[in-house]
Amino acid sequence: MSELIYYVGPFSFPNGGAAARRIYGNIKSLREIGYEVKVIDGQAIIDKSEYDDIEVISVGERPSQHVSLYQKIFQYLNIGNKTIEFIKNGEKKPRFIILYSGYSPYLIRLLPFCKDNNIKLIFDCVEWYQPKSFLEYLYKPYYWNVEFAMRSLIPMCDGVICISKFLNQFYTEKGCKTIIIPPTLDFDALPLKYLSQGDEKCSRIKLVYTGNPGHKDLLDEIVNVVKSFDSKLELNIAGIDGINSNNIKYHGYLEHDQAIRLVSDSHFSILLRPLNKTSMAGFSTKVVESMACATPVISNNTGDLSNYILDGQNGYIFDGSTSALLVETLNQVCEDYDLSKYKEISMSAYITASKSFNYQSDSTVHLFTDFFSKMD
Repeated sequence: MSELIYYVGPFSFPNGGAAARRIYGNIKSLREIGYEVKVIDGQAIIDKSEYDDIEVISVGERPSQHVSLYQKIFQYLNIGNKTIEFIKNGEKKPRFIILYSGYSPYLIRLLPFCKDNNIKLIFDCVEWYQPKSFLEYLYKPYYWNVEFAMRSLIPMCDGVICISKFLNQFYTEKGCKTIIIPPTLDFDALPLKYLSQGDEKCSRIKLVYTGNPGHKDLLDEIVNVVKSFDSKLELNIAGIDGINSNNIKYHGYLEHDQAIRLVSDSHFSILLRPLNKTSMAGFSTKVVESMACATPVISNNTGDLSNYILDGQNGYIFDGSTSALLVETLNQVCEDYDLSKYKEISMSAYITASKSFNYQSDSTVHLFTDFFSKMD
């Protein structure tokens, strides 16, 4: 009988954005090496369902929108208890619990529970939140929660799955057993790339940005720069609303499959992020999905991107985060563009993605196999 793993946390699954897609990719890899994996998510409902043969249990961890503020605070402070209660009453004890997000409230409960029940606790670490300003550390308890978890509680886990070298180095220096796993995907679920067979000089090179930028992406700078390339570039933006201009088109919110189709039908995805702890610790799912659709990425160098994007070969990458550097890079993109060269870059992006971001890739499966064997 295969060993059981519970993937738990305050996320929604399978419709929980990049978090759910990260978890899904890891689950598919773990199933490849023989583990039985179930999800206990953080939705407010109480329910059991299945997604791609993965059992999904909702135990009502998160508060409903309709309860009072007092009830919301009380339930948040006790988050994780319902997950533990479900696991305690289960017919089969898990060998491992993987926690995604949740931070201090979950960890404070799961650490002693796992120790008492001889269950290995692993944290899936994908980011290190940083507020807009230092002052927010002083008056927003959420950031106290994150910092305490990142620096003190996560190192007490039996292992850490890190999305980047930045996080891997931090936890290796803390003496943790670690593994680096970037976001992974099911390539069979992605749309095939459509490449125009028309004129080699297209009227405009199509760029795309998907998602909500928050304060992690410098979308306003991208828009302002692309506007200055009116005759050469167009930018399609999915995820937010805005005012259309001659070469900027806002599509508003799109379902994920529609957004991926827009990415697949574009020449390049574009990304610009500030250089800070958040961008260095994380790894953009946008980059992974774009390259897996054979749509090369134009981006500044954050996190581990330079390990995968090779400038002028399978995309374009530059150091720094200024508009002037983006202008310089886009000038190079326009100068380089012809259909035959673009096809080479597009295919190279896809090949890189298939080797690095496919949940079935030999490297990913081998890394997981080695990591979990060290847990015994």
